[in-house]
Amino acid sequence: MLRGIENNPSNGEILQILEEINFPSQLDNQNIKNVKAFGLNNGFNNEWRFGYYVGVDYLDDDCEFPVIVDPKFDNLNYLEMFKTCLEFPDAAMYLSEVFDIRIDKPFIHLPDDISNTFSILVIYHFMKILSNLVKRPLIKSYVNKNENLKSKIKGKILLGEHFKKNIANNRFNRIMCSFDEYSSDCPANRLLHSAYRICINYSKNQNLREITKYNFIESYFQNIGYIGNSYEISKIKVNSLFWEYKEALRIAKIIYKLKSYNENEENPNNFVRIPPYIIDMPKLFELYTLVLLKKAKINVNYQVHGNYGYVDFLDYDHKIIIDTKYKKIYDEEKKFNIDDIRQVSAYARDKRLLKILYNDNTWETTIPKCLIIYPDENINNVTINPDELLNTSIEQFNEFYKYGIKLP
Repeated sequence: MLRGIENNPSNGEILQILEEINFPSQLDNQNIKNVKAFGLNNGFNNEWRFGYYVGVDYLDDDCEFPVIVDPKFDNLNYLEMFKTCLEFPDAAMYLSEVFDIRIDKPFIHLPDDISNTFSILVIYHFMKILSNLVKRPLIKSYVNKNENLKSKIKGKILLGEHFKKNIANNRFNRIMCSFDEYSSDCPANRLLHSAYRICINYSKNQNLREITKYNFIESYFQNIGYIGNSYEISKIKVNSLFWEYKEALRIAKIIYKLKSYNENEENPNNFVRIPPYIIDMPKLFELYTLVLLKKAKINVNYQVHGNYGYVDFLDYDHKIIIDTKYKKIYDEEKKFNIDDIRQVSAYARDKRLLKILYNDNTWETTIPKCLIIYPDENINNVTINPDELLNTSIEQFNEFYKYGIKLP
């Protein structure tokens, strides 16, 4: 198994493989589903670099060279960041853009710490979405049923089975019928119930006590069965307007496939082999910052559309344009990345964003404050203090500031 660090292969064997397979350089800022080999690109000084992704994936399209990529920040617990984002609906709805599971690629046998981290991450994601989903009525759909009815006809008569089960046995008061029934006991809900049961079994086996807070979910599935076979999954259709249902079913399918893939292992409740997966760390950091800003009661809007692009945050109360940068350089005094400064400066000159931020004519004569939020390994404070956001200026530029936050 090969190993590297995000934004740095740090492994001569990896570089040698890249030369052998003639890997094409990739563009930055792709949709996570299109990223290959952790966004490897041949950039500055003709040096190979990973993108800012962590996880497990293959270097090549033939899936011969699996590689583990660790976070660039020491001891960073991205599972805790993920769990924190799950607790806030404003952030949770974007997590599908952060975490991609390559379920169609060959599964990889990994060390227990990595496979368990992946499994726990998937379980928490599923349980949190499901806990919100069951608080509203479960969806219903028409389900085909075959029943031997007594003294009544429903739907169409199944003549072959009727003669075999009833006429041949002198049961003349029974009629074998096939009919559609509008019911919550439909394939979609059965899959959710099946995935929930798999998660509970795994959690008991791994002694994940935090999962016990989701035991209440079982009561909502009292009248719901389980998926009988994978063919039922192919029949599942849900309106795309039901975002939580769509996301819960997507993860449930992954969990069901994980279970099916490992059924022949010695302990089927353990996901011994897992599919490749990658996590977009700058995006996760962005959402983690959103949660901290909301916890600090700072009035911000996320991903506001301007003429130039989408700014991470607009702080309406303090009139600040905020952008997150998942980079170490801002830890150092008087250090900055000029491309970041140019990007945030463009937001600060974007007329559409300024009109939204000021909501009056003062935007034409006011220089807005610009703030870069970055990970700081040298502090202990895990919250954001609204009164200290503008305490540290980037001295080389007017009205530019930076603010560090501690990552778990």
